Amino acid sequence: MQAEKEAGKEIRALKTDGGGEYMNHQFKSYLRNCGIAHRISPPYTSRNNGLAERANRTLVESARCMIADAQMDKAFCCFAVATAPQIRNPIPSKSYEDISPLQYFTGKPPSIGYLLMFRSVTYTLIPTEKRRKLDLK
Repeated sequence: MQAEKEAGKEIRALKTDGGGEYMNHQFKSYLRNCGIAHRISPPYTSRNNGLAERANRTLVESARCMIADAQMDKAFCCFAVATAPQIRNPIPSKSYEDISPLQYFTGKPPSIGYLLMFRSVTYTLIPTEKRRKLDLK
């Protein structure tokens, strides 16, 4: 409970679009315990959520570019969307006084040493019991 209260110190209000991921009892209870006001924009009014909508659009466009560049199937979109903020957050932004969003929130310069190419060659080991003499391993 104390960790929840500390987590909410910086956030006073959260504005969402009323999507199901924000309307469950557990999430509402978490916000209430942290003292965070939950503001819900009316349905079908994305213009009321301009900043969030723009951020979502940026992530989706980044994912679309990564998938196209890697010549991958659209089925990998969830991985591309999850990768997009990993690429974007360490990059300096004018919104954060020319430092990265990651550095702005953590106070430490970001490290990008963990990043790999979005599309890498991978291999799956086929167990000995499931392959024949001339099959690939």
